[in-house]
Amino acid sequence: LSYPKIMHFFLKPKVLIPIILSVPSALLAYFFDAGILDFISFFQNPIFDKIADWLVESESVFFILIVVAGLMMLEMKKTQWIIPLVSTFIISFFLSYAFKLIFSRERPFGLIGPLGGFDYSFPSTHAVVAFACAALLQQNFKHVAWFFYLFAVGTSLSRVYLEQHYLSDIIGGGIIGYLIGLLILFLTNKFIFKTEPVNS
Repeated sequence: LSYPKIMHFFLKPKVLIPIILSVPSALLAYFFDAGILDFISFFQNPIFDKIADWLVESESVFFILIVVAGLMMLEMKKTQWIIPLVSTFIISFFLSYAFKLIFSRERPFGLIGPLGGFDYSFPSTHAVVAFACAALLQQNFKHVAWFFYLFAVGTSLSRVYLEQHYLSDIIGGGIIGYLIGLLILFLTNKFIFKTEPVNS
């Protein structure tokens, strides 16, 4: 693996700029997390509750993401990307829990996550997985990349709306997921498809 090549890939403006903008946003959000949750609580209502509840159901959210992307791959005859997509999902999922154990940040109001006491708040697994998959998919589906990122943003924000996470959890999770997806994209192009990684 060529160090200059991977550095060149990650230093491209379309890779670097989102990270540069997101890192200070996450740090700023960290200091105002509690106030942001209080502010969001004013907008809670039964309709938004149902939408957010549906979005945070892991099975439905990620089933839709994988199925929609898989169907698009079949349509565009890019089925070779199905395995990298599933691999991205699995890798980002487990890495998110590794980060949770490292940071061990309690969830808002002392809530216990779906997987028990070690299911900490930072980073949001939903954000990590959704942004990792979006980053991987953007190369082959440039014309609908916005859909995958919109899906990732909506899924992530629903976690804050339901007070399952702080805003900094999803921003940080988005950064981590984005980097994971881009790294897997780079490695897949480099070692499996033997092509020069692109990110446009």
